[in-house]
Amino acid sequence: MHRFSFVYVDIGEGDGIGYIGDGNDNDGNVGGDDGTGGFVGNVGDGNGGDGNSTGGDGSENRIGEGTCSNKFIEVNQGPSASLPSGIPTYTVIVLNACFSGSCSISNIHLSCGWFSSARLINPKIFRRLNYNDCLVNDGQPLTAGQSLTFSYANTYPYKLAVSSIVC
Repeated sequence: MHRFSFVYVDIGEGDGIGYIGDGNDNDGNVGGDDGTGGFVGNVGDGNGGDGNSTGGDGSENRIGEGTCSNKFIEVNQGPSASLPSGIPTYTVIVLNACFSGSCSISNIHLSCGWFSSARLINPKIFRRLNYNDCLVNDGQPLTAGQSLTFSYANTYPYKLAVSSIVC
């Protein structure tokens, strides 16, 4: 199973501690604060200043795509404890990795082959509709930063990949 660690970054030449940047030294560290710092996708530039509490215009510089994309949906899986019968199990995490707050993604479909499980999965969480077409979260949106997890049991892991979404 994969573990996630999220790094919150500020860029620019100033201290960029995540304060709303106005170019002034609001946090007592060297240099003016960066722009609207904080989360990836909403990172300030503001140039940070020159060490004399000046500089930084407080402007915002977005990193990455500005619109909804299937690249924001991450599907990770890994082995977990086998069933008492010895059938291997796998835990799947589906994550909306967009953290801008405005990318709610619905109707997430995964390519999944002839997916089946020896362990019951709540069909509102994950179900196969047809060959190579599985629906996540009953078609309901995953909001920015939201994830869902389920486990399945089979003799081998299925290759699961995003095939379509609705923004």
